[in-house]
Amino acid sequence: MSDSPKISVIVPVYNVKEFLPRCINSVLCQTYTDYEIILVDDGSTDSSSDICDLYAQKNDKIKVYHKPNGGLADARNFGLEHSVGDYVLFLDSDDFYTDENMFAQLMRYSEKADVICFNYCRYIKEPGQAMLPLIGCSIRVNILDQKAPADVFTSSACMKIVRKNIITDNSIFFEKGSLSEDIEWSAKLLVFADNILYTDKVYYAYRVRPGSITKSVSLKHIYDLNNIVGKIYAMDVPVARKDFFMGYVAFQYATIMINMHLCKEKIPNRLYKSIKEKSWLLKYDSYPQVKLINKVFRFAGFDFTSRLLYIYFKLFRD
Repeated sequence: MSDSPKISVIVPVYNVKEFLPRCINSVLCQTYTDYEIILVDDGSTDSSSDICDLYAQKNDKIKVYHKPNGGLADARNFGLEHSVGDYVLFLDSDDFYTDENMFAQLMRYSEKADVICFNYCRYIKEPGQAMLPLIGCSIRVNILDQKAPADVFTSSACMKIVRKNIITDNSIFFEKGSLSEDIEWSAKLLVFADNILYTDKVYYAYRVRPGSITKSVSLKHIYDLNNIVGKIYAMDVPVARKDFFMGYVAFQYATIMINMHLCKEKIPNRLYKSIKEKSWLLKYDSYPQVKLINKVFRFAGFDFTSRLLYIYFKLFRD
């Protein structure tokens, strides 16, 4: 392996012994081989640590770091600090890549972009169920172009390959302790990246497991979401992409409207009021989902709209 690989794949690892081999193997099978894998063992208490070490012993592309548990954001930041690639990918250790040509195809466009976003599928481990792709064809567009679909930029850090100097030059790191660290991180990419491309090619399999965020939402999660939305709508954004950026913020706000009803704990009145006061964000409805929500909101108000969103989510996503 060269001293400076083109791609660094950062994999935070915590108690995923059942899923980790498939995750790592989905990188090792790539036809494009100029990469490193950084496994950040975040204080695992199962055999995940041993699995990491075993893979590293067999392949010099793999670097393993063992550290005390600090959470996902801390592990990702640690991986960034120890990465040497020109481009960075984040891969959660219970997920995996779906295409062995993924790296090769992305790198064909890397010189044209600071960020390339790609699509994903949900993977459900049930009899007769596997990958559920969202979109099947493949196109490439500049998502900052006004003609591009507005909703193709998602908050997930795992659905993007990023030129590393965009991250380091602008200190775009993950906030430790936050349960929604991807949202602010991705918002900063919109501020500082000059060119962001998107392909709807499905490259990433997101494993749906019991206990996922769609099943259990804590009060801390609602607080974090509300605080992050409050932070990002106040960011200094280039005028040319202000509307696109605010559309992204409005979409994140809509997720709060759903999650507040998924929370098993009672939402304090002050927090509920704080969320409701931000409903003006729905006017930035460049995302088609937000456009529909805004139409209902203008007719029925915040309380009814948020409850309706929750019912829709439970019927069609559970």
